[in-house]
Amino acid sequence: MADCTCGKGKGHQDCNCDFLQDLIDSGEGMVEIPTGVYYGTVSIDKTNIDFVADEDGTVTLVGDGSHTAVTINAENVSVSGLIIVNYEKGIHVLGNNASISDCVFYGCPTSIQAGDKEKTISNLSVVNVEDSGVIPTGFDNL
Repeated sequence: MADCTCGKGKGHQDCNCDFLQDLIDSGEGMVEIPTGVYYGTVSIDKTNIDFVADEDGTVTLVGDGSHTAVTINAENVSVSGLIIVNYEKGIHVLGNNASISDCVFYGCPTSIQAGDKEKTISNLSVVNVEDSGVIPTGFDNL
């Protein structure tokens, strides 16, 4: 299970820090995230995962100004439809063949960071960022 990083500690009424990580760890193929507001971080370590927001609602990840909301360590991973608010980094891509689309970043100094890997990003909004926003190093399609 992931560590609770919401700043409120496990056990409070709104804490769902483990929910998204458990969803990814137990998922195969498309992992659809139910509508809601989530706190904490997730790490995608499985290949061939599509981590997508419920198309009928809004999925928001809320941080405390530190940490990375989503870290992609595996290959062939796509992330789409998320609203990511108040993290040091929104999405950090470490794996090959990543795709990030239809995401909105609020107050994340580095919204997307990626090294020299094959990646595609599309249809992103970066709002209220005073730093670098998207660091496009190594993107094949931007």
